[in-house]
Amino acid sequence: MYIELTRKVKLILVVLSLSLSICGGVLSFLVLSRYYPRAPGDRVVEFIGPFIPLITYKPLYYSATIAVILGLLPLAIVHTLNSRYIRSMEAITPSFMKSISEAVRSGIPYIKAIEDTARRGFGALGDEISGCLVRIALGEDFEKAMGVLSAKFKSSPIVSRAAAVIAALYGSGGDIVSALDTSAQVLSDIVSFNEEKKTNMKPYLIIMYLAVILITALSFILLEVFINTLIGMIGRAGMLLTPRLSLDMVEAVFYYLAAIEAVLSGLIAGKIYEGRIIGGLIHVVVLLTIVLLSYTIVFPFVGELIKIP
Repeated sequence: MYIELTRKVKLILVVLSLSLSICGGVLSFLVLSRYYPRAPGDRVVEFIGPFIPLITYKPLYYSATIAVILGLLPLAIVHTLNSRYIRSMEAITPSFMKSISEAVRSGIPYIKAIEDTARRGFGALGDEISGCLVRIALGEDFEKAMGVLSAKFKSSPIVSRAAAVIAALYGSGGDIVSALDTSAQVLSDIVSFNEEKKTNMKPYLIIMYLAVILITALSFILLEVFINTLIGMIGRAGMLLTPRLSLDMVEAVFYYLAAIEAVLSGLIAGKIYEGRIIGGLIHVVVLLTIVLLSYTIVFPFVGELIKIP
């Protein structure tokens, strides 16, 4: 499935993202407020030093995280679907070009060779080429129809170049078979290089996820084993010291650190693995979800199991 990002589609995505973000954030805040009721004297905002404000009310920053996740989700899903669609086309483009070459070599006319090859089960690429042939049958110029295909998938050098080559060979009168064979070989080398690069980059992608999980787990260990004990000792030592160290503030700081790490790691993962920062949106969504679920569900449950008296 491919969703072309026209101006209308982009507008729909923006409206959908804003709607999900606002509605999801408000609803989650209302729900979380019931599970994390404010006690008398609890602060929504505390200050680190004299000038740095920090939101320490859990329902507020948890719901803000949910709002960010829901806001990014539509574009992340669309980009992921489009990327998979394009990758499926890129993988079979060299074979498609080679099949056209073999058909022309056997004496089939160029257009007929393209049509027969497109019907031979080349998946998404065959469907797109068939769509171009339908427009050509309805009177559209061949080069213009292939140019539309090339522009539609301009984010994919492999597909756009293949469409440009097919259009350029139409009516050229040259050695079409040789040109198609050469193009198929070049595109095959590019596909192999891209696949090898992604395989080599997978360990770094795993490292990004492990870094977020490790930071989140370490924050839990520090809070449960060290910070809680320290604050308890301060509380028993004297009330004059307690306002300077708030457990809510420390938890908020650790949460923000994990969330920032999730966002940066997700964007870097997209840049490393796909070569585009926008490819990291789905990783940002997944990593933020891991951090959120860890703090709202996993940590409270585990904390009750290993609670230190």
